[in-house]
Amino acid sequence: LGNVMTASEFAARLRRRERLSGYWSVLDCPVATEWLAHVGYDYMALDLQHGLIGYSGMVSGLTAIDAAHGPVGLIRVEANHPTAIGRALDAGAAGVIVPLINTAEEAAQAVTAATYPPTGIRSYGPMRAQLRIGPTPTVANADTVVLAMIETPQGLENVESICATAGLAGIYVGPSDLRLAVGGAHSQD
Repeated sequence: LGNVMTASEFAARLRRRERLSGYWSVLDCPVATEWLAHVGYDYMALDLQHGLIGYSGMVSGLTAIDAAHGPVGLIRVEANHPTAIGRALDAGAAGVIVPLINTAEEAAQAVTAATYPPTGIRSYGPMRAQLRIGPTPTVANADTVVLAMIETPQGLENVESICATAGLAGIYVGPSDLRLAVGGAHSQD
């Protein structure tokens, strides 16, 4: 088995800027996800923006990750929107990776969507989340991670102010979109 890590431990390690390894999955295949969760990764990210994973696949994937008693499950949500962020967290994700963050204000919106009042606007309905993080809102606010994806020249230009956003655990560079946005060639061009 891999390292057994709680969401709280993952969040603390991430905020200390420790090296973490992860696996990015785009397929709705819970059995394969569970097998991969035994490899020893610190986290597994399920991609709901570009992947072939819908809501039930997300829940099945997070359940498979939890069954391995190893990594934490992260979700790349479809968009920086409170509904997408809340659904991923309510389904049991330890955190969200939010695409196309261009400004500190957009990063703050993501953090606000991922946290319960009084610091945020997340609606209380932790469903599966209470198995991993919760159900106490203050604990969830402390242990849930929000990562901003930098994928555009504007995001790259504003990376310092984005990184300074209160409550943001870190950034995740989107190399393909960023490469295309700054005029880089696609491998098939």
